[in-house]
Amino acid sequence: MKICVVDCSYFLSFIMPNEKNNDIDLAAYSVFVPSIFFLDCMNVLKTALKKQRITQIQYEECM
Repeated sequence: MKICVVDCSYFLSFIMPNEKNNDIDLAAYSVFVPSIFFLDCMNVLKTALKKQRITQIQYEECM
């Protein structure tokens, strides 16, 4: 099976408005994330909320 490493920028491109994403079928891969993945995502989401790129509801759903 193929291996794919997913980072925060790829994951959050599906959530953040006005972001382009490459819709890759991850079912064909063994998917791994870096050890700081969740910390990185939390930081980006907090910043997006602060800059009003996402709503409080979107933030809470992601968390």
